Amino acid sequence: MLEQAASSEQTPTGEHAQPNTTSTDATPPPAPSMENMMAQVIQMMSMQHQSMLASQQRMQETIVNSQQQMHAFMVQLATFQSEMFAQKSKANQKKQRANPPKFLGKQDEDLELWIFQIEEHFAAYATKRESDDSRVQGLGR
Repeated sequence: MLEQAASSEQTPTGEHAQPNTTSTDATPPPAPSMENMMAQVIQMMSMQHQSMLASQQRMQETIVNSQQQMHAFMVQLATFQSEMFAQKSKANQKKQRANPPKFLGKQDEDLELWIFQIEEHFAAYATKRESDDSRVQGLGR
């Protein structure tokens, strides 16, 4: 209330006069020049371009990282598969050596089939006997 009384003046009739609004504050600011607007647009486009380049760089780094991880996973998987195959092969070889096919002489057994099974069973060891590997020197020589 005190502020309003201080900012307005009383007229001789007792009414409050409105503050003077015809000062230089009421004039609109000058319109920005075309060069200023173009400079702002160019600056904004330049910032967007830099942002896009940074995003593209991050995406490329992410892709390279993903490819490296996938390659490492595939190498690990191949190693695991070869180890599992070697273990299974070793277990099968021990099982085959321990359990060759048996011919019991029954009437329903096929002698030719049994001979074929025996040949196949021991054929797996032929490559070992013929190899020059020092681990299998004593198998057949």
